Amino acid sequence: MIGLANAGGDTISAVKQASEFGINQGGQKLAALLMYETDVHSLGLRVAQGLVLTTAFYWDLNDGTRAFSKRFAERMGGQMPTMNQAGTYAGLLHYLKAVAATKSKDARPWWPG
Repeated sequence: MIGLANAGGDTISAVKQASEFGINQGGQKLAALLMYETDVHSLGLRVAQGLVLTTAFYWDLNDGTRAFSKRFAERMGGQMPTMNQAGTYAGLLHYLKAVAATKSKDARPWWPG
């Protein structure tokens, strides 16, 4: 297992180079620590074959993620959300719920005094 502890274009380049040099065909697997599903789609099946990656959100994980992703895709021309988009939505939603519950956007200090 070869862990790719990089991100963005560097990860994409590393996966492409590993494919060109036959790393997967030689029995090694690549594990990308930060990679988006959209990156995998851009690489294509041949290049990304056997790639292992981590993600905080996957659109087809369960009924809840599928329902959210369907609503997202309807507004985004069919594109499913990435983990960053889902995380941003979740964080903002909880912030807005907190504002509604407290009837204020101003936080009280959590420390005494």
